[in-house]
Amino acid sequence: MNLRRNIFTAAIVAFLVLALHTQANARVYTISVTPGSMSFSGTVGQAVPPTQALTASVNAFRSLQLGISADQPWIRPSLTSIKNNSSVMISVVPNGLAAGTYTGHVIVSSSYASSVSVPVTLVMSAAPAPPPVTSVPPPTTSSTAGCITSTGQWANMPLSQMQTGTFHLTFDATPQGAGIDGVTGLSVGPAAGYQDLGVVVRFNEFGNIDAKSHLTYSADSPIPYSAGTKYQFILDVDIAAHTYSAYVMIGSTKTTIGTNLAFSDEQLPVSSLANIGALASLGTHTVCNAVISTVPVAPSITGQPTNQTITAGQSGTFSASAAGTAPLRYQWKKNGTAISGATAPTFTTPVATSSDSGSQFQVAVTNDAGQATSSAAILTVTAPTLAPSIASQPASVAITAGQTATFSVSAAGTTPLMYQWNKNGSPITGATSAAYTTPAATSSDNNAQFTVTVSNSVGNATSNAAILTVNASLTKTLSANKSSLSFGNVTVGTSSSLAVTFTNSGNASVTIANVSVAGAGFTPSGVSTGLIVAPAQTATLNVKFAPASSGSFTGSVTVASDAANSPSSISLSGSGVAVVSHSVALTWSPSTSTVAGYNVYRSDVASGPFTKVNGSVNPVTSFTDSNVASGQYYYAVTAVDSSNMESSYSSVVSALIP
Repeated sequence: MNLRRNIFTAAIVAFLVLALHTQANARVYTISVTPGSMSFSGTVGQAVPPTQALTASVNAFRSLQLGISADQPWIRPSLTSIKNNSSVMISVVPNGLAAGTYTGHVIVSSSYASSVSVPVTLVMSAAPAPPPVTSVPPPTTSSTAGCITSTGQWANMPLSQMQTGTFHLTFDATPQGAGIDGVTGLSVGPAAGYQDLGVVVRFNEFGNIDAKSHLTYSADSPIPYSAGTKYQFILDVDIAAHTYSAYVMIGSTKTTIGTNLAFSDEQLPVSSLANIGALASLGTHTVCNAVISTVPVAPSITGQPTNQTITAGQSGTFSASAAGTAPLRYQWKKNGTAISGATAPTFTTPVATSSDSGSQFQVAVTNDAGQATSSAAILTVTAPTLAPSIASQPASVAITAGQTATFSVSAAGTTPLMYQWNKNGSPITGATSAAYTTPAATSSDNNAQFTVTVSNSVGNATSNAAILTVNASLTKTLSANKSSLSFGNVTVGTSSSLAVTFTNSGNASVTIANVSVAGAGFTPSGVSTGLIVAPAQTATLNVKFAPASSGSFTGSVTVASDAANSPSSISLSGSGVAVVSHSVALTWSPSTSTVAGYNVYRSDVASGPFTKVNGSVNPVTSFTDSNVASGQYYYAVTAVDSSNMESSYSSVVSALIP
């Protein structure tokens, strides 16, 4: 019976739906909305403007569904569809929008009627910029007395003071059951919805603790909670950055829920927080003992030290600025090493020398929250700027007409140094280097005076005058004192030498190129190829005549050079005569004693000394000396016995060889 009733009822419903669908196809339906337009206003960086309700209906059966959408990302309907003749909450989330007027539409649609667009206008006003933070005061604390308890409804508790920067918040939260789905968060004013909370921690329905970042809840690792247990939560909040870090004490252990979490999307523009809001949708939880303290801010360098260029003998000053929680402590370093006593924002070096050039200076700024180190600034030390001075004067030069002369100077002073050479007091065009070479000189340049002026950005200095002496044109003359050499008679097998003197009678050095000889028996020496004969100097050429046979001999010796009168030729003549054989025949009276023989002695002078001329003892009383030439000779004889004992000299006799 019940089965037939259910089948009958289903048939009636199907018939009614079919009938209505048939009617819907036969009629034209329209969508009505209230209000016909929506306006919101807000301020950049402030809380999200309040939500507004939009009611929509269509002149059809009540079970019809209406679609809800928006054509701008900052328009947020709470639902994507509603029943006929019901409402949807419309909110705006102007994340990242600057001051100005923005327009969009909420679109209500149905499969039985034409869509309706509801105009939405958002006017955003500019917020005054907060003053820059250059020094953060020391941490302070404040607490909020009392507790709040939520059981299915929102509970709110104002903070002890509105927070606009960074702060540290601790509070105790106790879940009264497991899986309570209880949130605790921070808002601008009293929270009436989840979208009002910018910072959120939660006892979730699965029995774990987590936190919200943007639209998503998460935790670094699972953190279970127990009913009736009090948990201390710790929040480090940075309103300007719209981030926070969340921790919970599990016993005595500080456990990280999440770090650098983002505010919920609806609260990203807020610039202050002043309320704790709590809601347990599935149970009860209590929040107590909220304590706020400022978070010490680690130093940051807001003004870097800059490079400095000074002159040796001066001091350089480096400065830096930093932000962070006071007190800030400074320590300057040179090339990475701490400088004793350099503990202020500004540091002035001692008097610098050139060895300090290139040194790097930086400062480390510390406080109780951390440290920041500046970039390195370079100290450049330049040499003192000095006026020029002449270190080495140009020297006078003597040249011959047709030659060039070079003058040079050495100067000290700060570079760049500029040079200007002058001739007889007038600047020489193009002569702007430390050395100057003249054009080929003429006799008119003789005794010209050359000076140079050296200048730089500080001053100038002028050298002493150097004198140019220009001599007459070079002459090279090599003169011989004889035009011929006659050796007369020279015995064959002997030689005779004669000399000729060559004199440089010009005003330039003469270089010997070659010495050659013609004729048998003549040999030159004393003057060789490459010999240089300076002006007024002499060179002696020796010629030796050594005839190899009898007869008359002629020849010449020629000296070639770079002299204008080169070559010089000297004629040679001489006769070779045959060798004449000479000898001296000696006899003497025999010794009255018994002797083995005699020795014969010869000398050039009567008084000796005498030299023995025979080889072995001469056994007879005569001897012929064939080893003599023309001249006067003196002889003496000694007797020698069988024991080789020798007597004294005999009387001396002489022999004249023609």
